[in-house]
Amino acid sequence: LQPSIGTKLSLHLAFGFVPSMVRLFLSADANLKLSRLVKQMELMDVHPEVLWHEHKVFCDVPFDVVQRRIPCLSTVERVFLCLHREVLHDDHPLVADGPNYAVLQQWVRESDWAAALSDLSALHGSSGRQKPLPGVGWRWHVDCRRRAQSGTKLRDLDTLTAKQRIRETLHDVLGPLGCEHDSVGPTMTVCVLLYPTVALVGLPIFHRVQRKGNFLHKGLHHTIAWGLASTARLQDGDVVLDPMAGKGIVLLEAAAFFPACTFVGVELDAEQLAKAHENSSAHPSVRCELIHGDARDLPLGSGSVDVILCDLPFGCQYGDSADLPRLYQSVLVSLLRVLREGGRAVLMTTEEYKDDLIAAAAKSFSCSVDNGSRGGTETTLQLVQVIPFRWGGHNRKDPSQDLRHCVFCCFLCVEQGSALKPLAVEAFNLIGLELSENPAFTWNDIKPTLAFYKPCRSTPGC
Repeated sequence: LQPSIGTKLSLHLAFGFVPSMVRLFLSADANLKLSRLVKQMELMDVHPEVLWHEHKVFCDVPFDVVQRRIPCLSTVERVFLCLHREVLHDDHPLVADGPNYAVLQQWVRESDWAAALSDLSALHGSSGRQKPLPGVGWRWHVDCRRRAQSGTKLRDLDTLTAKQRIRETLHDVLGPLGCEHDSVGPTMTVCVLLYPTVALVGLPIFHRVQRKGNFLHKGLHHTIAWGLASTARLQDGDVVLDPMAGKGIVLLEAAAFFPACTFVGVELDAEQLAKAHENSSAHPSVRCELIHGDARDLPLGSGSVDVILCDLPFGCQYGDSADLPRLYQSVLVSLLRVLREGGRAVLMTTEEYKDDLIAAAAKSFSCSVDNGSRGGTETTLQLVQVIPFRWGGHNRKDPSQDLRHCVFCCFLCVEQGSALKPLAVEAFNLIGLELSENPAFTWNDIKPTLAFYKPCRSTPGC
């Protein structure tokens, strides 16, 4: 006996099922973007099937690739879980003798909804967001779209009638799984897409978001600024400090992806600070306070900061590179004072000055703090991880031309003399280590350009 879809879903839930492979189809809006998409996927060791005339890409990929790599594809419009795929032509039973809506219903009925709902719930769970259990709590609606030329048989198919018939079938297959129809506030869209040569049933999971990084005054490249914030694994409610804020790019880029944090920028140069204010004024929803001050003597209370992000001076950014070790030492003592115990710091410098930064951190334990949050204990910055990467990465034909190598140094603020806990590395997101493992990758390949798909309100009844 074959288990019912309800039984399958219960087994998935009971055994903590995590899908190993996921079938997807992706859409782009032009063949040029489709060509770039295929090249990006091949860099991920994914070899897709392409329907050029329909601007669609099909692939079976590991679940961890869907979690970590697919959202970073830069030329995709939408990504779908693929439930059914059918080759269409004028002799197909769907249209051969006029519209046959029972064929659409059969496709929907035979789709593996237990696996699809488990995949969908696992994806939302991997994002750390609140999610319903597989099946339970999903509110669905139907979207049916048809593209056909005048005079073709597919043109005779009425999409409104198709939606009604599909909805009837979905009530039968999704109802027993705890899903409810909701055309006003849906959380899941069931898409039936009909093209001249292919028909698809799918669940959209990602869609393109507006590109971040558009600032009036440019600074650190927006992908590297995102890398700093992402590596620090920012949490809701964190107070995040950039002690050398410059034009505010690091903080504003972090705020675009982690809006529930509070951001503080300190900058000594008045001209840079004015530009930071102009950049910030273009994003009024961001909770970002910009202060005139010196990173070596921060105008903040002791233990008042949860996370520090900083693109430290190096090379041509600083007048005399021989003074950099002393600068790092004085800045880190000041950072240690304002960083709470257990706080995180992700500091960027070049490979050339990495050892100077690590040495400065090792000497910074001399800062003794007496306040309520630490009770007078001495703290120090302990190195957890170094993440190396190439500074640019725009010359893909010859990466060796990218001569400057940089690092993110990840530190934890701990009590002096205490050993680093074995799980300390989990305080950081070390996705950037992939850059050293694959020289062809840059932060531009890791920064997500897609977000979870949010269903729109549909036509009443659908």
